[in-house]
Amino acid sequence: MSSHQNSTLIHVIHNYTYANAAARTGAAGFVAGDIGKVARQTDNNTYYILTATTPTWQQIGAGSVTIQPSFTLIWSRIASLAGSADNTIETPGNATLTEVVAPCDCKLVGISVALSSVRTAGTLIVKHAVNGVIDSTNVATIDGTNTQYHSAAIFSGGAISRGARITCIATTSGFTPTTVDLVVCMLFERTA
Repeated sequence: MSSHQNSTLIHVIHNYTYANAAARTGAAGFVAGDIGKVARQTDNNTYYILTATTPTWQQIGAGSVTIQPSFTLIWSRIASLAGSADNTIETPGNATLTEVVAPCDCKLVGISVALSSVRTAGTLIVKHAVNGVIDSTNVATIDGTNTQYHSAAIFSGGAISRGARITCIATTSGFTPTTVDLVVCMLFERTA
């Protein structure tokens, strides 16, 4: 699993850019470490997460929705998730830092979650908190349907003020395996 400990936490959400579906699905040379990375398709402004090196892509969001990303925040947890708890997830490279300060007025527009192995039982719900107040309506879920990867477009994200503290929370219920690695990307759009 990659680490951002020596680089910035603010960047665009996508790793690849393709002009259309043919270019995206015809791309080659992917390796296992690329699974979970995001591509932007410019002809209809859609986003996809790579789920297999063949390549296989899963669309993020609801079709030709225009998303103008301002920045992405990333959290990760390595080999340790409580089976039934609210797990506050750390920023990469720092086991004690869990909050990130919003650099501008913004709103959450997407959540992407990836696990290092397939879920075998229970649920994992990823959400965010702003200044300690948890938003339980805008979530990405790992369950019997989405067993290793899931993303969600957020259409009703509340306003987040510049300087607010943003936290990532993974709520588990009967979740296994508990030794799984977790990476969460949250996409925010500038509002002012």
